[in-house]
Amino acid sequence: MRRRLLIPLIVALGLGLLAGALVMRQSARTSPVAEKREETVKVAVLAKELTRGVKLVKGDVDLLDWPERLATPDYIRNLSEAEGRIIVFNMVKGEPLLRSKLAAEDSVEGLSTLIPGGRRAFTIRVNDVTGVAGFLLPGSRVDVYATFDMEVPSDRGTGTRKTPVTQAILQDIEVLAAGGVQEAGKKKSGVSVPMVTLLLTPAESAKLALSGTAGSLWLSMRNPRDKTMPALSPVTVDDVFKHAASAPPAGAAPRKEPPAPAGTQSLSGRIPQGQRAFSISVTDVTGVAGFLLPGNRVDVHGTFEIEVPRQNATGTQKTAVTKTILQDIEVLAAGGVRESAGAKDRIPVAVVTLLVSPVQSDRLALASATGKLWLSLRNPADKESGELKPVGVTDLLREGKDKKDVDRKPAGPGAPYSVEILQGGKRSKTEF
Repeated sequence: MRRRLLIPLIVALGLGLLAGALVMRQSARTSPVAEKREETVKVAVLAKELTRGVKLVKGDVDLLDWPERLATPDYIRNLSEAEGRIIVFNMVKGEPLLRSKLAAEDSVEGLSTLIPGGRRAFTIRVNDVTGVAGFLLPGSRVDVYATFDMEVPSDRGTGTRKTPVTQAILQDIEVLAAGGVQEAGKKKSGVSVPMVTLLLTPAESAKLALSGTAGSLWLSMRNPRDKTMPALSPVTVDDVFKHAASAPPAGAAPRKEPPAPAGTQSLSGRIPQGQRAFSISVTDVTGVAGFLLPGNRVDVHGTFEIEVPRQNATGTQKTAVTKTILQDIEVLAAGGVRESAGAKDRIPVAVVTLLVSPVQSDRLALASATGKLWLSLRNPADKESGELKPVGVTDLLREGKDKKDVDRKPAGPGAPYSVEILQGGKRSKTEF
């Protein structure tokens, strides 16, 4: 019995060994004798993270083995060719150095190397409000608004009158530099100057120079992926009083944007396409006592001085009027920072940055230049918006005069109070 079982086992073992040998033999025939090693060449790579406009010096560049099939003629392959050149793009550590990322060999270190052919660097002075609360960075995209006085036909039909007008004069403009340093005498230390340098065409530079001379300039930040260029008409104070622009109606599907890259801290990546970030100056009172937070919803009210006809007399008189100019507007940022001469000094500033449309930016720029703005906080679930009439001092006085006295009957005696006392198993009740 044992011999009958042993013979099949021996046969099976022999067949298994034979099959294994055949497989190993076939595998040895088909496998290469040795793997072919990929050819590499030395290319120059950044040894550290550097910003555009910097001249490369010894220690900024290393040589690294790179697959030869990937190394195009644009790659720099020795240190001597890289040192002394100026990079025109922000670069990270380990990034290959390409000739297309370098300025011409005779270029000097500074802002001029970053200006493409046919473009100009034009600087304008801004403040904490007109410069988007210090959130602008090199590479940000902005719209530029100008507010100036214009002669328009008089309401009386004869002659003209001056009225402030705001117009979007430039759209989708690149910020080349944010801030600057003004030399203080012969000292090496400088004084921080609030200004923004924009990248413009020669024609745009001339337009901006005229606008900055004839009026005041305002900037609004936009999403760098937003390339829309809406046609915007000039806005006057009359337009502000006629229309109270509100946020998109409730129920409108918000436009979805791709998420900002990881680590992005700039404000521009949080601006939906078709929207703008516009900053206004506030105080503890006009800014809702510091309770505003990003994501809150607010109404914007403007108080202006306008000319109105005199009562019981000829001519006009100035009077203060308040108008709700925007409703249900999202707060994008509450507060801002101002860089001082010292790199470590960051001064907080009292501003609120709102998320508005280009038309609303126009109206905010005009309202900020000609009046005083107030914010009122609203419940984010409250989407009710309606046209609100302007309110003047005469309206407040008339409201008091027009109120009719209402006969009020004296209130009758109210229900008596009662007290129940439980003592020794006995209950007593007292009313008073």
